[in-house]
Amino acid sequence: PAASPTPPTQPTLIDVAVRPTGAPAPPAPAPVEASEAAITLLGGDVRLVAEDGTESPLDPRRPLHEGERVRTGAGARLAFQWGEGSGALLEGDSELRLERLRPRQQELALGRGRIAVRVGPHQPGESMRVRSPDHDVTVHGTWFVVAVQPRGTAVEVLEGVVEVSAPSGDAASTRLPAPSRATFPRGSGVAQGERPLTGREAQALRARGEMGLLAWSGLGPLFEGNGLLTIASDPPSQLVVDGVSFGSTPLELRRPHGRHLVELSRAGFTTVRQWIAVGEAPTSLDAALQAQLGAGPTTVAPADDEVAQLVRARGPQVQRCYERSLKRDPELTGSLTLEMRVGPVGQVLRTRVLNDTLRDQPASECLRREVAGWLFPTARNATVSYAPVFRPSSGGAAR
Repeated sequence: PAASPTPPTQPTLIDVAVRPTGAPAPPAPAPVEASEAAITLLGGDVRLVAEDGTESPLDPRRPLHEGERVRTGAGARLAFQWGEGSGALLEGDSELRLERLRPRQQELALGRGRIAVRVGPHQPGESMRVRSPDHDVTVHGTWFVVAVQPRGTAVEVLEGVVEVSAPSGDAASTRLPAPSRATFPRGSGVAQGERPLTGREAQALRARGEMGLLAWSGLGPLFEGNGLLTIASDPPSQLVVDGVSFGSTPLELRRPHGRHLVELSRAGFTTVRQWIAVGEAPTSLDAALQAQLGAGPTTVAPADDEVAQLVRARGPQVQRCYERSLKRDPELTGSLTLEMRVGPVGQVLRTRVLNDTLRDQPASECLRREVAGWLFPTARNATVSYAPVFRPSSGGAAR
């Protein structure tokens, strides 16, 4: 796999502060003990990173503590909760430090990748801050997404209003109301490409950002009243628990004690529906899906924005393919089409390059190797195309 990009030496801030409109800022709260967060969802390779750089698999049975750092592998996900209606979902190829977890103040440092954050009911003066490499984003009671990109920050707002500014001294800022999306170049608080989210895009973001948030009256009661549920299937399939979609198996979830309806579905296979009892001891289900008799390979086209989501997630790797060649030829410009044949579980079986005006063999081969490792969440047995455009003046690939 491609190497992870090096986090910038001076991260900037995404500041989430909530107070009634027009209300004066209250006095600073008295110091309180550090708090913790409960893991509500874990899928794929998620590592706890020690101060000396050593890594160990994250155990979902333990809480996350203030000051800890986590790293997610390709396709992995980690959701955690620290209050009523308040939590975050860290996606694959991301790195996050829990700088502060206090009852009235939370601070998360996003070194790379993408995180969705929901902010529940707040009291005046309560704040939640996310540090990213390039911008300050102040949010007032909201659901939002922040993605670190090679040359700036992307912000998507599903609820509330976000104010984005650069910490470099630029006085300009942008207020971004829900539902909308924009990108912000490094060093500037002026949005580029701001546009409203369509209903379908907002729905897809909500489904993608499912965190499995639970009723909250404190960390102790949450652990006492909810148990771990581990779901695996062969082949991997889409998991729905009590009508809520949580993504592809294998997954570990924290759910309330009692019975839950688990559904596992995949195109070309018979759906599995089974009641599972969750208690104090961890519960697991390992299901084998049966292929539907007489059913040939089912073609499923990629969902709207699916290719764009993969490109955003793997943007730094795509960027490096171009930048290596740009060092040899500073005027290198052009485009190409990468045609991918997607297999029955979303994997890329083969690739080929078409319509190549870039005409740089090392770059095209690097791009072929990169997309060969992609895994499509929805597309099955389909042919998918990706056509990046490269220009030195724009700093890399266009969407």
